Amino acid sequence: MYTCKRCVFLSVLILIQGGCESLSFYQQAIFGQLEVLNARIPVEKILADPDTNAALRKQLQLARQIILFAEGEIGLPVMDRYRSYVALDRPYVVWNVFAAQTHSLKAYMWCYPVVGCAPYRGYFDQAHARAYAQKLRQNGLETYVTGVAAYSTLGWFDDPLLSTFLHWPEPDLAGLLLHELAHGIVWIEGDTSFNESFASFVAEEGMRQYFGSSSDPLKTWQSQRDGWNQMKAHLLQLKSALESAYLSDDPAHEKSIVFASFQQRYLRDRATLGDGRYDRLVNEELNNAYLISLGVYEDLVPAFKCLFGKYGHWQRFFTAVTDLIELEKDNRDERLQSCKVDQPNNM
Repeated sequence: MYTCKRCVFLSVLILIQGGCESLSFYQQAIFGQLEVLNARIPVEKILADPDTNAALRKQLQLARQIILFAEGEIGLPVMDRYRSYVALDRPYVVWNVFAAQTHSLKAYMWCYPVVGCAPYRGYFDQAHARAYAQKLRQNGLETYVTGVAAYSTLGWFDDPLLSTFLHWPEPDLAGLLLHELAHGIVWIEGDTSFNESFASFVAEEGMRQYFGSSSDPLKTWQSQRDGWNQMKAHLLQLKSALESAYLSDDPAHEKSIVFASFQQRYLRDRATLGDGRYDRLVNEELNNAYLISLGVYEDLVPAFKCLFGKYGHWQRFFTAVTDLIELEKDNRDERLQSCKVDQPNNM
């Protein structure tokens, strides 16, 4: 059985949390993480095996190429991450649960040791995630459950490549690996929007440099992304309208009007909004919790793009970003969004 000092530390954290629900959650988190760690196989061992499937071999070599670029050209800290591979028997490694009040777009928050508070709770088992979401709904909350192909342990463990994402097309695989590696540069406890937006920007800019602006794979990826961005623009309009509706004297009535109007617009523009690709989202999943999940990863991406444009150099950009860590969140966000960050000391 795999053991380590960090696992003992996490076990102690379980004991000090208190409460059966917390105990159950942290138990599944530790055992789920151990399951992944115990299944790791070194990439070099797999590549050296003549019986290795050709498709798997190709993707492992591709991942290694992306990681070398991330470390050598961008300066992302790789260390021993993604040097191993794990084949899982499920489509996602974890499932995240988001929640919100019926008439509010303020995220329901959960707080954890080490990483701080976040607007989601993750489960290694889909059934457990859905059961927890059902419990929240019984308590009057709206919920959204989504599968996650990868996550970062923030240096606590040597994260492996997973079967849940390794088969992805090159642009998607590159984006994911760059995103997760970027978390090794900066992680502010409890500031999910900052952390994820930073990693999303690093992934986007890193992909452009990796492929080159004129490459066909990047153009295809960008075309697909543009299609999603059109839908996302409609969803953000809905989110804005709901924020106003929830301030009214009759939020329930206003909410129904806003949703009805959105659905009418979606049906009108459906042919240009994925031609049915988002029908399930609009008809079954769309609620406050989903809209909260929508903003977690990209709210501050434009601000990071501005900041990178100001310095035009990865290490100077990273220094400027890490200089923001000591600031209070409101001050940090204000300075970042105004793109008025002091010149790094090592320039």
